[in-house]
Amino acid sequence: MVYGRGSARSGKVSNWLDLTGASIYSPQVQSNHDLNPMIGLIQSRKLSGLATWVCCVMAPVAVEAQLSPGPYEILPYQDGFIIEAFKDLLAGTGIADWTGWSGSTWVSPDAYDEHIGTDVSVQTGTPLFVSAAGTVTEAVNGYPRNDHSTYCGNYVKVAVTDGSPNGEAIDLTYCHMLSVSVSVGQHVNVGDQVGLSDNTGNSTSEHVHFQTEIRGGGQTCPFYWAHFKYPIMFNPAGTIQIGRVMKVTAASTPIRTDRFDSSSQISTAWQNQLYFCSYPKRGYYQVFIPNNTGYRSGWIRATGVDEVFTGTVMQALPDNVTFTQLGQLQAPYAIRSAASDSASQIGQIVFGGGRFVADQVTNGFYRIPVPGASAAWGWVKPTNRTIVYPQLTNPNVNLALVPNSNFPLRESFSTTGTSMFGRPKFNRSVVNSFSPASPGGDGKALFMTDITNFGDGTSESVTVGRPGHTNYYVQGDVYFNYRPAYVVSDGGWERYGIFLRDDGFAGLDTTFEGAGNAYAFLWDVDDGRLRAAKLVDAAITDFFSPARYVTNGGWHTMRIEARTNQIKFFLDGQLMVTANDSTFASGQCGIGYSQHFNGNPAGRGAYFDNFAADSLEPLITTQPQSQTVELSSNVTFTQWYFGTNALSGATGTNLTRTQVGFAQAGGYSVRVTNTYGTAMGEPVTLTVVDTTAPSISACASNRALAADSGGQAVLPDLTGQVAATDASGAVTVTQNPPPGTTLGQGVTNITFTARDSSSNASVCVATVTVLQPPDMTISFSGATPSLMFPTQAGVGYRVEYKDRLEDAGWQVLVVTNGNGSPFTISDGAVTNAMRFYRVEVQ
Repeated sequence: MVYGRGSARSGKVSNWLDLTGASIYSPQVQSNHDLNPMIGLIQSRKLSGLATWVCCVMAPVAVEAQLSPGPYEILPYQDGFIIEAFKDLLAGTGIADWTGWSGSTWVSPDAYDEHIGTDVSVQTGTPLFVSAAGTVTEAVNGYPRNDHSTYCGNYVKVAVTDGSPNGEAIDLTYCHMLSVSVSVGQHVNVGDQVGLSDNTGNSTSEHVHFQTEIRGGGQTCPFYWAHFKYPIMFNPAGTIQIGRVMKVTAASTPIRTDRFDSSSQISTAWQNQLYFCSYPKRGYYQVFIPNNTGYRSGWIRATGVDEVFTGTVMQALPDNVTFTQLGQLQAPYAIRSAASDSASQIGQIVFGGGRFVADQVTNGFYRIPVPGASAAWGWVKPTNRTIVYPQLTNPNVNLALVPNSNFPLRESFSTTGTSMFGRPKFNRSVVNSFSPASPGGDGKALFMTDITNFGDGTSESVTVGRPGHTNYYVQGDVYFNYRPAYVVSDGGWERYGIFLRDDGFAGLDTTFEGAGNAYAFLWDVDDGRLRAAKLVDAAITDFFSPARYVTNGGWHTMRIEARTNQIKFFLDGQLMVTANDSTFASGQCGIGYSQHFNGNPAGRGAYFDNFAADSLEPLITTQPQSQTVELSSNVTFTQWYFGTNALSGATGTNLTRTQVGFAQAGGYSVRVTNTYGTAMGEPVTLTVVDTTAPSISACASNRALAADSGGQAVLPDLTGQVAATDASGAVTVTQNPPPGTTLGQGVTNITFTARDSSSNASVCVATVTVLQPPDMTISFSGATPSLMFPTQAGVGYRVEYKDRLEDAGWQVLVVTNGNGSPFTISDGAVTNAMRFYRVEVQ
């Protein structure tokens, strides 16, 4: 029997062909440890049961490139508010979503059972845009506003041009629309408008249902399967965000099972670690965690982290299997101690779909945090099932224009029309002209009502601030409209006021799309009851005892101050009550309205003006700046700590260091404290540099050396004649040529270098002249000898004598400098019959 050749590619063995009978065989690869690792034995089984053994060489399995995320580039709303619900990943009983949450009861924004899309609250009539280029395949536009007879109501389906990272063709559907502005067969590009939002179809409030499905298959979650091109997604205007990178600012902070201080601790996150957050709620951020087989994610307190736009986000694509909450990857990712395949393994990424943030990239490995008993990071190597996001956000989104959430926050509502201040729950409120004007106001005020919400929501709000805001106040002017006619005729009531440390869903005393969890100062219009309230899942605890009532209508200034566990409520500048409560440690703030009517009377709503929120902790308005200064100069800082040590007496706004030395270089920081809290300034660094060369006050003198019989002289060490000083202290002087060098006759420049500890150098130069000693002639004037010898200008000469050669030393007769003319000297002190003379060049 003759067989044709087969091949093995990418780990899959192709069929083998029986050329005699044209039968197809399915070979099986068996291991053979005696062969080269790339050679295996293939057993080919014929349908008749005959078999033969052949050997073939298998091509190496190439490591495929990392997967690219996408194709969705934007959140598709011109404006958007709260996230209402994600897609349910669990089929049948039970609920789970991409955030790592699972449960049996829906709590917004998590998934509800069998939910097949992602819901975001948007106002009726909001323009909707295409998130990815494609072709419109379905467009339904015939249902009137608030028609709920079908699932989607008016909708658009787009066959997306590019596939998913997992290789599927995908379709994108927008449900519950007011109107559709595209037609079947039309090609659309990213950012093209497809219609307007509403709540048609199976909808209980104005929102957009964003649905992804495998073409010809079922619905899927675009976050879990990395269908978005960027890990932090914005709408084009930057008013709604899904996904955050959190940096741990506390020394350490617990990772808990839920968003409560009383929740069980899973692990510990450490300072400077980066985690990816799916969403914040109730003063906590939900973050993905690696190296844990029991939890995909956990909750980190907002007071211990800060939101940043840094790091590289990576995501392990799930296996192509049915989702289970604790179903692990078939091939978990090793987390290693170093950026090397041979480094020891210190953990694993065991679940697919989660996102992790690397702060370093080396040798193809990404460093991610490993929560645990001590601060640790580990290195992960991506595979061909890994998404490494090339950018954090869409570069077309200007982060500088994203609404500010930092204190101080002020708004006087001075421009009529739709207010873009803060984030609503369901609808943007409007600024109207209103009389009487608020105290110090301009006759305009914000009108808030639920009338424009064509759904089941009976509350509205404007929320500002950050989940981590802790010790602060919120204040606003609120118009108390006591017992208006529509309240009397209906028999119900309205309730409105201000709130702080909210969970982010501003539900006040309602439970729809996020129950109220906050401290709130509320007023009821039907009887004037004033409530200093704690709201826990919409249930009110009133700190007033007995109840308090305000029945005089008009403008009133409401204020709440929160300092750790102390909550104070003020009305018109008067402290009404102080409560000690630790239920809510931090959260956002704002103004809110709810209605409890039997019908839906026209005219209902509330007016607000002169909103303000700011920290009660000291605020550093101008941060200190790092400085680089010259050694021994003076520098002024605005901080009080050197490293971790408090500087004695440094309690002013400025810190001055004089004549700074290297010992004073390092990190400085400011800590400002008052009775309400502490503010830490940004760390700064004092860098002391020495760029100044030593100062040479005296160089070596020029000199001459007498040549020996060979016409040479040895250079002595002249560095001791050089005087140099420097601010750093010690100065080293060297000479070139060095001492001991043999010099020939003539003039040689000797360079002296004075160098400090920073290698700054100054130089000076002296000359050394090597001369043959001059010939001396002696003449007599009577008994007095006269000595004469030629001189050279600039050369020193010393004439010495001995009365007897055996005397111990030569005596100096005269020292002189040559001027180029012969030098003559008489020695009138000769008393002996004989005296010996010599001339030394110096």
